[in-house]
Amino acid sequence: MCGVISFSSTIDRIIFSLINKHQIKPEIHFEVTDEGGVYLNKEGKYIFINAFEEKLQRKIVYDSHEYTYRRVIEMEIRKYQRFVDCDVKYKPYKHY
Repeated sequence: MCGVISFSSTIDRIIFSLINKHQIKPEIHFEVTDEGGVYLNKEGKYIFINAFEEKLQRKIVYDSHEYTYRRVIEMEIRKYQRFVDCDVKYKPYKHY
């Protein structure tokens, strides 16, 4: 799960960016369940999904080539799959 975990910081950055830019407001876009859980409401999910999709379309340099985040994630999944299936050494992508 190393490769998957390395992308969790991307999700965190999206969330914090939306909150810091006041695009998602805790008092408007979250709901609390009777069990005490806190979740994005429908409007909050819509805002997050749009920001996430925008992020996936952004280009980054990876192995000296320009790719979208979406493509890098796909490549990482394939690398990890080869590691699991074929015992090929796996070096996860590091996002800084």
